Amino acid sequence: MSFDRSAEKSSPAASLSPGFRQHRNRGASGHGLHHWQMQRLTAIIMVPLVVWLVTVIVANCVQGYDQFIASLHRPSVAIGMMVFFVFAYYHAYLGLETIYKDYIANVKWRSFLLLITFAGFGGFGIVSVFALVRLYLS
Repeated sequence: MSFDRSAEKSSPAASLSPGFRQHRNRGASGHGLHHWQMQRLTAIIMVPLVVWLVTVIVANCVQGYDQFIASLHRPSVAIGMMVFFVFAYYHAYLGLETIYKDYIANVKWRSFLLLITFAGFGGFGIVSVFALVRLYLS
């Protein structure tokens, strides 16, 4: 039984050396695929969360500020808001991390910005969750 190898010879992968083929699609540090997947996953999760959040805000703000604050006393709304904030801050951090790694060549400056961004979004996340817990329990 013979196989037709003409298609294999014409493909770009066939012209690659064996040493290069094993490292293809791994990225510079081997973590690029995971980072890309996390960005896409958080984006997909954010779509229904944003629709839900807009629905909750519109439904409760029409009746006034007090009604909106009262809606935060429902566990589903409070937990949904917390999940939204966590995913929104994480998604924003992933996006800025990609921008920093792609466009800032100085490693020290990039590391500093990543640290500040991580601390900032982490701090915003913690403050947001604690504010929602405080509103829920009040």
